[in-house]
Amino acid sequence: MDPSLKKRLETLQHYLSNLPDILPLPGLGLAKYNFDLFNISAEDIEDYGEVGAVNRQLEISFGSRHDGPVLFTERGPALVQVVEVLNTYLLKDPTSAILQKWVDDLTTSAELSFSMNGISIPSLPRFHAPLVLPKKDQVGEATASTADTRMGSEMGHRPKQGSRQVQKLDSKILGNSHDPDYEDMVETIDSRKSGAKTLPLLLRVSKHCRAKINPSVDRARCIGSKGCHTSWSWPRYRQRILEHASKCGYIDGGLRQDAEDELNKKAIGPPAIVPGSQSRARMVEEEMDVTETITQTTPATSSAITPLVTILAPGPSQNKLKGFQTEGRKVLQDRGDYAVMKFFVCCGIPPSNVDADEFKDMVSALNPTYHPPCSTTLEDKLIVNEAAKIGRAVRVHLQGCRNLTITFDGGKIRKPKSVYTIHVTTADRHAFCMELDDASLLNACHLLNLAIKAICLLPEFEEIISRLRRILAFMSRSGYATEHFDHERLKLGITRGLEAIGDTRFGTIYWAGKSVQRGIPAFQVIVESEALEINIASLNDLFVPGGVRMKFELDLARILAVIGPYAKAIQCLEGGHVTADQVYYYWLGITSQLDTLFQRNEYDLKTSTIEDIRAITNSRFDEMITDAPNDIYITAFFLNPEYRNAPIYKRTNPLAIPPLLIRQKDGIATSSLKLPDDILKRVGLSLQKMLRNEYGDTYENPATKDIARTVMARRNPLLVKTHPKEALTLLKEQLKSYGKGLEPFNRRFRPQESLYSWWEQVQQDEFGGVLGALAMKIFAAVPISMVDERTMSTITWLNSPRRSRQDIATLQDHVKIRQWHRTGPGAKVCHAGFQTINWYAQTTIVRY
Repeated sequence: MDPSLKKRLETLQHYLSNLPDILPLPGLGLAKYNFDLFNISAEDIEDYGEVGAVNRQLEISFGSRHDGPVLFTERGPALVQVVEVLNTYLLKDPTSAILQKWVDDLTTSAELSFSMNGISIPSLPRFHAPLVLPKKDQVGEATASTADTRMGSEMGHRPKQGSRQVQKLDSKILGNSHDPDYEDMVETIDSRKSGAKTLPLLLRVSKHCRAKINPSVDRARCIGSKGCHTSWSWPRYRQRILEHASKCGYIDGGLRQDAEDELNKKAIGPPAIVPGSQSRARMVEEEMDVTETITQTTPATSSAITPLVTILAPGPSQNKLKGFQTEGRKVLQDRGDYAVMKFFVCCGIPPSNVDADEFKDMVSALNPTYHPPCSTTLEDKLIVNEAAKIGRAVRVHLQGCRNLTITFDGGKIRKPKSVYTIHVTTADRHAFCMELDDASLLNACHLLNLAIKAICLLPEFEEIISRLRRILAFMSRSGYATEHFDHERLKLGITRGLEAIGDTRFGTIYWAGKSVQRGIPAFQVIVESEALEINIASLNDLFVPGGVRMKFELDLARILAVIGPYAKAIQCLEGGHVTADQVYYYWLGITSQLDTLFQRNEYDLKTSTIEDIRAITNSRFDEMITDAPNDIYITAFFLNPEYRNAPIYKRTNPLAIPPLLIRQKDGIATSSLKLPDDILKRVGLSLQKMLRNEYGDTYENPATKDIARTVMARRNPLLVKTHPKEALTLLKEQLKSYGKGLEPFNRRFRPQESLYSWWEQVQQDEFGGVLGALAMKIFAAVPISMVDERTMSTITWLNSPRRSRQDIATLQDHVKIRQWHRTGPGAKVCHAGFQTINWYAQTTIVRY
């Protein structure tokens, strides 16, 4: 490393180690700048490169530097560790301008902290402790397992000074429960003869300890506190420890499930059961055994608050009457608490509002005998226990399901923290939020949106995009102009208003441009009115009849005609019942419509623009369709009986130029079009790879029939009767029969029948078993992650500026409960609810 750069790092380390005392020193587990556990994900490295991923994580921690230097809000060892992070990655790339700028900017921020507090900047001592730098041959060891490092420390083998590296973890689960910041105490045996004894699980997920910085105070810490930095006051508080343990990513998954089961036992309300679940009866029995509230004995379909009518009959025993009244009040309290919890979570109302006097007055007016829970009970018990009950029900249900699709998406919350949503979708399109973690098939909607962005950057569309942004920006800021615009458009019969160019909606530039296009008559009225004196960003001439307006309308129609097919395809693919064949179907719509547009060229597109659009589209088509893992989209399209004889297989991309084969013989060069691949051969190779994956090792090493059945009973029960040696032969025969439309593949579609249901019936025939099993797997999969996009939208809605202190665990509970009650198992699911839309009929079907 360059000596000057090393000197700059040493200076930064010295400054950060001696920041003014006026800056707060956070307690254990409360540090905002936590660079002890700095980590960059493999996904970020792939998207941004290693230096870009480091830069992104630093911006998440410190915020943007566009508005000036970073202002430190705290001090401490966790902040000083940023020097080690920068040092580690500068050794890999010493010339990185981005990382060197971070060194200089953080040094400036440290100097600013001294000057703002009237403290002179400390100078480096003449003989200061030098920055310990790992050797170059140690840099590659940065990805070594942290578990190995911890194991070495446990056995007394400490790493050499300076060898500690910033590591990328394969798993957050820690190898042991040792935390150097705490001194663990000996657990005392609970010898109480009466009263509630300590739950054994609490001893497994927490430890009695004392912090080394405050050894006089007893505390309880999570066994994964080295990663999660969580501890509690002593003695142990059962609910909070179990709540944390059920979500802590640093402890074993079995302990998380045990904690979730314990929380489930305290949940009120009807049992959480997935309709049609194979485990329904077992779930009901377990719920009845473990539940301690009387409301669990009510029918699962009755969750509303019903009036409690008590008939007082004369009797000799007043104790029985008193007991009956007590149970009646408990039933009312539990039903009311459950309804309040559901109302607050599903409607996105902050739980603290339950303490408002106005809410209490309203409840008292409805039923004076019911007293709503306080916000602490609602947040720490009712919501947490309900989320645990739902999580357990989902886990039990999924254990009996097959052909599941796992999707994920990433985002940020206001804390600031990164968050990943993880969903599992069943073959019948039930989607379950499994986890929000702080941090496949390519998503078709993402790639289509990237294509739109690339097209909008072309020089021919630069002016019209700029004008659209200026018009919409002005209208969003001017309430006066918007009010008059809305008034005039309604008089003209224009029912929909303007749409802003947003950051989260796919294809937003198209829908925004379309809203301006349909509102041009209303714009004309308000700009021509001298009394209103409205000047729309100095662009009024665009709406007054004349040559400028005609050019504006042509430019607007041109860009909408080009990106319209993409936006419409995204709108169609955002449905909940999309299958893999429809991805290729809508790509065909895009390429076919663009091909027609280019041939006619009604909008006078430049030749260079046409070629650029063709290149962008073909690139994204190849990325999504041609180079898809295992050719899944073409295979799914062929396995749709409606398209098995379609002529499109001769030219799978109508927009692409057919490749030429050039040969030379006897000095004479000849050329000819390359013949398309045989579709049966292409699909057959794809299905053969799937079959190999289904059988696993038994396919490579043919075993006896008994061994193969044992293996396939776990891998795919639909193939359990077929020996792997026979499966390939049967697949070839059945694929040929399917292509010719022979029995049983000539079965007609029934009304309201999906492709999955059609293949499910075909698979039950002895002549369609192997192909049917593979086709069911294909059409059970969800090729997009829109369920995750919707969850991220819900998180953005819940995590409003007034609720910016929410943790990811809190959001996870709210999302699970809201999803269960709004769009979960109680909602009706119809396989035929989504029908493939004819491309040229979208004007009447897709809203725009």
